[in-house]
Amino acid sequence: MSIFFDIFKETTNTKDGLSELNLNAGKEFFLRLFSVFPVSAFLTTTDGKILMSNAQMEQMFGYSHEEFLRRSSPELYADQNVRKELIKIFLRDGYVRNFPATLKKCSGEPLDVSMNIVGVHEGKEIHLLGMMENVSAIKDIKKELAEAKEKFAFLYQNSNDAIMQLSPPDWQFTAGNPATIKMFQVKSEEEFVSLAPWELSPEYQPDGQRSSDKAKAMIDKAIKEGSNSFEWTHKRYKGDNFPVEVFLIRMEVRGSSFLQAIVRDISEQKKAVRSLEAFIQKTKERISIVLPDIENALLKKGGENQQCNDQLDCLLSSIDSIVSVMEDKTAYLENVRKTMVSLSSELSAEKDKLSELNVRLETTLKSIGDGVFVVDKTGIVTFGNPAVAEITGYDIEEVIGKKCCTALRFYSSNKELEVNTDIKETMSSGVERRMPPNAVLQKKNGQKIPVSAVVSPMRNNVEEVIGCVVVFSDMTKERGLDKAKTGFVSLASHQLRTPLSTILWYIEMLLSGDVGGLEEKQREYLEDIQKLCVRMTSMVVALLNTAKIEMGTFAIKPMPINIFDSLMASFESMRPIAEKKNIFLEKRISPEVPTVAADPKLLGIVFDNLFSNAINYTLNGGHILVSIDLKDDDIVISVADDGIGILPEDKEKVFAKLFRSDNAKETDVSGTGIGLYLTKSLVESWNGSIYCESPQKGKEKGTTFFVTIPISGMKERAGKENIISN
Repeated sequence: MSIFFDIFKETTNTKDGLSELNLNAGKEFFLRLFSVFPVSAFLTTTDGKILMSNAQMEQMFGYSHEEFLRRSSPELYADQNVRKELIKIFLRDGYVRNFPATLKKCSGEPLDVSMNIVGVHEGKEIHLLGMMENVSAIKDIKKELAEAKEKFAFLYQNSNDAIMQLSPPDWQFTAGNPATIKMFQVKSEEEFVSLAPWELSPEYQPDGQRSSDKAKAMIDKAIKEGSNSFEWTHKRYKGDNFPVEVFLIRMEVRGSSFLQAIVRDISEQKKAVRSLEAFIQKTKERISIVLPDIENALLKKGGENQQCNDQLDCLLSSIDSIVSVMEDKTAYLENVRKTMVSLSSELSAEKDKLSELNVRLETTLKSIGDGVFVVDKTGIVTFGNPAVAEITGYDIEEVIGKKCCTALRFYSSNKELEVNTDIKETMSSGVERRMPPNAVLQKKNGQKIPVSAVVSPMRNNVEEVIGCVVVFSDMTKERGLDKAKTGFVSLASHQLRTPLSTILWYIEMLLSGDVGGLEEKQREYLEDIQKLCVRMTSMVVALLNTAKIEMGTFAIKPMPINIFDSLMASFESMRPIAEKKNIFLEKRISPEVPTVAADPKLLGIVFDNLFSNAINYTLNGGHILVSIDLKDDDIVISVADDGIGILPEDKEKVFAKLFRSDNAKETDVSGTGIGLYLTKSLVESWNGSIYCESPQKGKEKGTTFFVTIPISGMKERAGKENIISN
């Protein structure tokens, strides 16, 4: 995002305090810069007209330069609601960062992208300046990776052969499939992995070697050569010995080696071999007895002796039986060998595919500017891209393999003491979380920098959360610009407030006759000027309070408050306006509402704004209902009117700074668009919530605003400045 602010700075001129984009002066610079920019860049009007684009943008969509400029940006969206959401975020925040969307290429093929947008001015017009990154490749890789993992998981879970994993440095078992649990007759995978390979073997193998020594030799051979197959004698847990065929495969993930073992119980094969050997031995004994008799009979009577023929037939039949049994056993053993080879080949192919996909995914992750790291269910960081090191100041080796909270320390704000709250909550709930707007990251040097971060859960094939992925960005430049803007507003508001107070004072002197009498027309003009000055003073106060909130410099000083008394005090200050419009006030107060620790100034401003909206936007003879109730751990205050209501398309925007809906402008031209933004900011500062409902069905209109205050009260907070009451 920072590159856009740099471009904005280069292509803007300051005029009367406004940042204004000179398109004619900036166009050549824009095209020259973005012709070599590595990602797609564009400039559009808010209604979608494409003003400029670079070659990367046109190539991505498959249009020529002329064709692309004839398009409008809404035509590129597969779903128009997605663009509406983007514009809504832009109107609310003034910029859009890492916004996912599916667009359409010239061919109609879908295109997944991630967008960053900032606003620039050309006179009074606002344009959207942004860049777009094709993330379809990443999605394809993730899909292939998921399919490969799913196939591997199916083989792993449903194999009749035991499949287990051995990990360095001590080569203990670290995983085993269901067939493994059944083969070794253990209770669970946890019990299995607590045992070493030689603990599930007799002390000595049939060749006289100690099992622990021979196992280490077989493991070393597999590590050096990539695989190793051999016969082994295992022992069922607290049970008898049994023979197996073992096939060891060396696997590598991110530079770390481990062994995958495929183990087949060959007890039945061994029994069959022993049975065959016994049969052959018995047949040999029979032949050794029969052959002398046959030989004597042949010498004495030639081939005409019937007894001789019978004995010879018996011998040949026995030999045929031996051959038949040996052929059957040979075929069976060949099938076993082919099955083992096939399973081994399939696992090796899946291993290669997974390795290739992991390499492609890691290459992609290394090339992006946002920090990306993976945490397993124990809190250990298992992966981090170069941007993690660049942003945090830690070497990547200091992060991977360590507990997340030792190097990657995220706080919800500068004053928050608990580390990595959002990561912990995602692990426990399995729900994706976006860190709050004031989130910070503590770098290696101890400096805390503002960040924007999203925490997404990772799940295994049975939907268990096994870790999470965190994607974060350094927001230092963006927050710096916001702080500078807010500081400017605060300074300008302070400078405006003093002369306005003086003007009001002089007007009051003139109206009171302290400096001489006034004609009727003069008094009328002065009263109009006085009203305008009062309105301007209210706006300046609102701007000052907004600046203090955004800069986080205001104090919260709670004291015991009766919510009903505070609410009625705000209404009393506006009673003359309500009575002038003949508006009726109804009260519904729960007797169970307790006194709560709260800052009276903050409550007063919030209640003033709620009543001001209700009275201003309710027609003559209207009705306002005030309710105070308890719900769970909150006190819920609602102010409902039967006024003009809020249009459905404006409901999500009413708390945005400087936003005013069209029907509100028609009813009350004096509104500033700051009141509800300020109200929401104050409510959230005490960990409350605010929302509204407006039915807009047929003749049924009106709006209800709900505000919550924790029963536990507001927490005291030190600050350089106090919020100013009107």
